[in-house]
Amino acid sequence: MGTSLTVQPFAGLVGLAQEGVPRVLINREGVGGLGTRGDDVLVLGECDDGVRRVAEACGWLGELEGLWAGMVAEGEREEEDVGKEEGKGKDEALNEEIEQLTREVDETLRWAKWHEERVRGEGSKDGEGGGAGKGKYEVEGGHLGHVFGAQRGDGKKEGEAG
Repeated sequence: MGTSLTVQPFAGLVGLAQEGVPRVLINREGVGGLGTRGDDVLVLGECDDGVRRVAEACGWLGELEGLWAGMVAEGEREEEDVGKEEGKGKDEALNEEIEQLTREVDETLRWAKWHEERVRGEGSKDGEGGGAGKGKYEVEGGHLGHVFGAQRGDGKKEGEAG
């Protein structure tokens, strides 16, 4: 939903869906190559309207309206908080939130990898990969580098001889 598909790493997610897996885009305009497969669903227009159209088609409109009614007051408070941030526009506040979420996803993936290695007996018992310092799977700059091939300072990928 929305324009997250123009921001990495989210923009790459569209191509990860296997053939035969429906992809749904709710956005003002088509992006990311969506619409090229027979099972792609594009709901173009305002995001809220698109979500309502999908919910109605699925028979969930009443439940959606109830959830939205309960969140209106909370959502209005959040918008006020975003607007009050000193010298920050909506786009800048949104970008900061995206960066924070990316860091959190990165940390979660790092812990998942560490846990997987521990379960398989590949990780050390001293907690390598976890904790406050840089772990084995955290790369300079973060942003899921360990997933998409972290680069060392010499331009080679991690694990390459060199």
